[in-house]
Amino acid sequence: MIVSIFLLCYKNYQIILLIISSEEPAMWPDAVVFGIVARISEASFFEIIAQTGIVVFSVISAILIARKNKWGQIFGLAATPFWFMTSVIHNQWGIFILTVFYFFVWIYGIYNWFYKKRDLCG
Repeated sequence: MIVSIFLLCYKNYQIILLIISSEEPAMWPDAVVFGIVARISEASFFEIIAQTGIVVFSVISAILIARKNKWGQIFGLAATPFWFMTSVIHNQWGIFILTVFYFFVWIYGIYNWFYKKRDLCG
């Protein structure tokens, strides 16, 4: 039996692909077993919190805004600190600049949806 192990490492993420196969190539379709194990080896607590906050608040924001609900602006603003945190941790300065821009867009959206007087006559 041939056992091949491929280990791919990218920063703090490790993906292990284990292939167990028969010695005879004709038997491979029947005997090949693939096992994929992925783990985060050294992800910090702040990275996990930041990624969770980005996903939760950004998805809720996008859904609410698509439904023309004013609370989507609030959830978008709530996602902003997590975007700031992850962009600083990973030195992604382009995303940091975009996050500053989005911060002001969320504030403007909150002003328009919550505080601006609407002309109901047209």
